[in-house]
Amino acid sequence: MNRTLLILLLQIVIFFYNLILLFLYTPRKLEEKFVLSILVSVGISLFLFFFIKGIDNTLKKQYFRISIFFILGFLIVHFQIYIDYLLGNTRFFNFNYFINTRIAPKALIVSALAINIFFIGYILRIFFQRLLRTEPTKIKIYNFNSTKKLEWFIFLLFLGFLGFANLNYFKGNYGRVELGSIATHIQTFFLHAVSAYIIVVSYKIKRDNQHLSLIKFLSNFSIPIYISLGIYMVLVLVSGDRGPLIQISLLFFAGYVYTQNKKINPVIYMAGIAIATVLITLLGIIRSMQPGATFSERSSQAAELNTTLTTESSFSPSTFELAISLRTLNAAVDYTKKNGPKYGLIQFNQLIAIVPGLGSLFRSMTGYENKELISADILTHHILGSNPSHGLGTSCVADVYLDYKTFGVIIYFLLFGFFVRGIEYNAFKDHIPNLLIWVFAFVFIYKAIYIGRSSITILLRECIVIYIIIRIFNLKATNYLKFEK
Repeated sequence: MNRTLLILLLQIVIFFYNLILLFLYTPRKLEEKFVLSILVSVGISLFLFFFIKGIDNTLKKQYFRISIFFILGFLIVHFQIYIDYLLGNTRFFNFNYFINTRIAPKALIVSALAINIFFIGYILRIFFQRLLRTEPTKIKIYNFNSTKKLEWFIFLLFLGFLGFANLNYFKGNYGRVELGSIATHIQTFFLHAVSAYIIVVSYKIKRDNQHLSLIKFLSNFSIPIYISLGIYMVLVLVSGDRGPLIQISLLFFAGYVYTQNKKINPVIYMAGIAIATVLITLLGIIRSMQPGATFSERSSQAAELNTTLTTESSFSPSTFELAISLRTLNAAVDYTKKNGPKYGLIQFNQLIAIVPGLGSLFRSMTGYENKELISADILTHHILGSNPSHGLGTSCVADVYLDYKTFGVIIYFLLFGFFVRGIEYNAFKDHIPNLLIWVFAFVFIYKAIYIGRSSITILLRECIVIYIIIRIFNLKATNYLKFEK
């Protein structure tokens, strides 16, 4: 633990270094030396993070972790464009993704502070675990008599999705043709129900301490569910949407890794990430092709185009689509400078959406519009004007910054780092964790790489919705398990 304490102190030094730069020396425009100094501090902070030592071997050599996926996505979103800037690649997109080069230096420091304080929160959780290690804790164990009701619910949602969906959507028109409002809502609940189902089955396997091969693990899920998911994934894949495929695949894989406490070989791990990155990039290119082409024609064109990608546009072309979300943070800094922060309104709006219809009621009572309550809408309108042609999304830092500026980012990511370490540690322990923690472990692992360009509060909301679905469908407490932490 002496090494971890030293790393914590060094992380704190780096944090105050960046904080001093923010308040005492932030250039009025982008300067290479300044950008380099910030990126070096982030690099050192990242390097130190991978030498952290836990209180035991639970997470030792475990690379399938929320923190690693989150860090990867965060670095791509918030720092890749700045590396391109240092390499001279920004001349190919004329600084468009910085929004305002006078704002970019401050946005860069805020990003560095966010990831640095995340590391600090993560390490503090280790010391907190050490303090509580000898205290006995009771964990409620649940008995799932049957998942049949949940399976039927999933099947009915699937039929509803097919019945209300716009069929033109499935002709490679993701992002061009609306799926339909009813079908979109049904799809959301369908994915939540599928997540709940996979989490429940995995919970039973972990609870019963079953040691299974991957094939045996997958055989625990019902064939009708596989058929429904197979048809669904083919349809959304043909439409050009890649999100559900990634989500469902990671859910199954997370279930296997969590229940069996598998530690993935780093070579296989990196190869899997590389293959997934290429596939995701190809899908992104496919959906940007001309509307008249068939999916197979777009696939062939995308494969040819992908082979011609070079570092002329970015040092990492395959992650460039994710990296351009940087503009949302720069826009958030610019927006709050001109209009002031929202003081929690954005996070509040996201949380009340847990209750269907409550968000609409809140808007009707207050007169607020989406472009005043949702960070993605606020930033899209700020960048593209009052009549945007498409949405630009958000980033996890921008989402918080719009509400509370730098102070809020520091507090939020400190708590998030503390939270993530606790989830990871409990998910890989030999005993079954608290059910809500189990839900968090699944939702955050399949969303982790996209958290960088999303909202953490929305993920918390999704976890609560899935937990409620599980509690509604066949859940009964039977006993308590006492153990030593």
